[in-house]
Amino acid sequence: MTKLYWVIGGICMSVGLARSIVFWKVQKDMNKADPAYIVQFIKGNIGNEDISVAIQYNQ
Repeated sequence: MTKLYWVIGGICMSVGLARSIVFWKVQKDMNKADPAYIVQFIKGNIGNEDISVAIQYNQ
C-alpha cells in the first residue's frame, strides 16, 4: 500500500512539474510578442553581432 502512495505522489509531482513548465513557456512567449519587450531586447543587445545581423536580415 505504501508503494501505491509513492507512485501516486510521483505522478502528481510529475504532472505539476509539467504544467508549471508549460505555463512558464507560455508566459515567456507572451513576453516576446510584447513590442516593449522587443525594443528593450534590441537596446540591450545592440552591440552583439549575432543580434545585429538578425535585425538587419529581418528588415
